[in-house]
Amino acid sequence: MLSRSTRTALKYSRSILRTPRKVSICALNQVRFQSTKIGTAPKETTTNLFDDSDPKRNHIFEYSWGTWLKNDKQEKQKRFTKFSIQGLNETLKNINSLGKSLGETNPDAIERVDKVKVLSNNIKNFFGNDGEVKDINQVLSLHEGKHHRIYRIQLEGLDKKLVLRLPYSLGSKVFTKRKIESEVATMDFLSNALNLNIPKVLAYSGEYDNQLGHPFMLMEYIEDVESSLMKKWNPLVDSKDDRLDCNEAISQLNEVIEPLADFNKIVGDFIFDNYGSIYFKDDCPKGLEAIAYEGQDRWVIGPSVESAYYRNKEYVAGEDIDRYVGPWKRSEPLKMIQDLVDLEILSLRNRLAAIEKGENVKDDIADLKDAIKIFEKLRLVAGEMFNLNPKETIIPNLAELLKPRLLIGDLDPMNVLVRKDNKGFEFLDFENCVVKPFLISNYPKFLEYNGEKIFSLQQEVNNFDQLDDVEKEQYRFMFKRTRNQFLWEVSINKNSKELVGVISPVIKLVKSCYLNILNFKNLKDALYIENGLIEISTMWENYNGNGVLGKAKGEPNPIKFNENEINEFAKKIQEYEISNGSKPFTATGGWVPQDMFNRLEEQGLLIKDNDKDEWKIDTDKVLK
Repeated sequence: MLSRSTRTALKYSRSILRTPRKVSICALNQVRFQSTKIGTAPKETTTNLFDDSDPKRNHIFEYSWGTWLKNDKQEKQKRFTKFSIQGLNETLKNINSLGKSLGETNPDAIERVDKVKVLSNNIKNFFGNDGEVKDINQVLSLHEGKHHRIYRIQLEGLDKKLVLRLPYSLGSKVFTKRKIESEVATMDFLSNALNLNIPKVLAYSGEYDNQLGHPFMLMEYIEDVESSLMKKWNPLVDSKDDRLDCNEAISQLNEVIEPLADFNKIVGDFIFDNYGSIYFKDDCPKGLEAIAYEGQDRWVIGPSVESAYYRNKEYVAGEDIDRYVGPWKRSEPLKMIQDLVDLEILSLRNRLAAIEKGENVKDDIADLKDAIKIFEKLRLVAGEMFNLNPKETIIPNLAELLKPRLLIGDLDPMNVLVRKDNKGFEFLDFENCVVKPFLISNYPKFLEYNGEKIFSLQQEVNNFDQLDDVEKEQYRFMFKRTRNQFLWEVSINKNSKELVGVISPVIKLVKSCYLNILNFKNLKDALYIENGLIEISTMWENYNGNGVLGKAKGEPNPIKFNENEINEFAKKIQEYEISNGSKPFTATGGWVPQDMFNRLEEQGLLIKDNDKDEWKIDTDKVLK
């Protein structure tokens, strides 16, 4: 059944497109800020371009695209992207001067200006011979995303524009630095090695200690854009007679799915030498193995930047994290799973030890102990989740499924720009990209569906026509989510038949534990991992006997659950699901799009609890 939080999550993804925030700065020495916050009248402020201490300009850095029902002030503070506009001004002049001095000796060099790295060829192509760069005369806030803020930069006398991308302060400084450095190198690889339509990066820094006072990426701005591909995405489009083969609905959905699938095929066809994330050679963290490939040394494979390896790891020392984040040799395709499990166990144990020492850790001790038990059971099979012996396995094309391929962490229509005049697409946002086996890949988030699959409402839902309207809506939602994910599977079969084995229900079940670790955000999420372990334990004899699961055929089942444990699990996960389903905006972490928040507040559906400084939904009014 469809919970309110699930329906809210769908609305949230489309609401973003309706609620942009625009902030402009027009200046020589005097800068005029014009901002439009959601639900407020435009605001203008005049300030001196070179006065970074002027508090009147702070509104340009404030987060405004949503409100959290709990801890709103803290969450917004994490997303306060204050940077030095004067420092950006000086950085632009410095990197342009560098571009002019490089000549043609090494056009592909990655140079350093103070704490800023500069891709010299991209700088020369962008600025050309237009003379000295003048001052910034406009800064426009384009987007406030989940992980970063995007501004458009206009310089006096220059027709071209720039994009400044700033990460929020949501993780450790080490993780922020690695994400930026890996993302820039990944974009450079996709653009130069695979010739894909990727914005050119001019300069970047993963440090706070630079002229801007904030980590950043500076990219070219794509001018001839018609819209985002997201504007064409309607995941709940009706299928005629609720049929999976409705050509009209499929054609509309494929306008979005096919460009992403085609892009994904080009990216996935390149085979790397090892597993991890892409970096420039000089950026790869010291003390960690940097493995070059294809006989070149511009790009290397370094530590993974998948967020699961860094999320909630405050109680793990940096050197300990580095033991588990890769890179991994091609001969050990499942070691990244084993390392992730070991890292989570270390983190959970350290948090438990901190509580026992009397430290103020915001964890429930019973939930911590339960999670540790679940991960310790998972550890028994983590490194041997699949039988990799080609003589025993029945997994088709196993060798192809294990090859190191680049997987795009946020493949989403929101990150695809549609060019004007049928000039194709421009692809954006390459955070959390990782080279791993396609065997353990997941679906793009906008298509991912882990609920009950329904391919035919009339054949699979008893007495569908006699159900009330609410129940019909819920089943249709499940059908449409099934249909959308199925179209992605069709694209894999069309583009890469050698990889289609990954959609097998058996493979999905076996790797579900691993995929749930990637989404392990709070302690009770471990219940989803336990669910996968119970399913594996139940099917062990069958899957192991057919060469799918375990190190070798005939290996005894190492995962044991007694009847009491299964009953206790069933009780806990039911309570957790009911709790999540009864709380609106659970799927978004309590975040409400600002236009929706304003409407709910006006309608009296949101109630402020001043004692706890949080908002509550008046559930009775909502249901009415």
